[in-house]
Amino acid sequence: MTDLNVLIVEDDPMVRRLNVEYLARIDATHLVGHCSDVASATAVLQREAVDLVLLDVYLGRRSGLELVEWLRERDTAPEVILITAASEPETVRAARRLGVIDYLIKPFDFARFADAIATCRRRRAALDVCLAVSISARWISCFAPAAIIRSRARRSPKD
Repeated sequence: MTDLNVLIVEDDPMVRRLNVEYLARIDATHLVGHCSDVASATAVLQREAVDLVLLDVYLGRRSGLELVEWLRERDTAPEVILITAASEPETVRAARRLGVIDYLIKPFDFARFADAIATCRRRRAALDVCLAVSISARWISCFAPAAIIRSRARRSPKD
């Protein structure tokens, strides 16, 4: 199992510290960094390979959903799990529309946190399988007919 590279974006130092401690208890995870605002998170995401962002919605004057929108404009967007006190239905709907894979409402316990990370890992593994099958299917459709023709040509008697 490869490590899951994780970025934590949380403006409350106590909550950020708890998230770091929880993440350290989960095997095969690597904390890439932690940020307290959208601007610093964007900078980290531009220079680091990140598989998962643990993201608060309320980040000072800006919303974590702005970061999710920015991520969705890129080809290599990581998974996002919101960890927030925001429970308004419109915020939840907006997060789902943007492809947020889970939504943890503060306060939460370690079991819920670990479950969200496990769900993310399973989702990534399933997508990796789909990608591998898709690549194999493309290879077969592009190259196999030519290989079959060459194979048949080698087997046919020469006149």
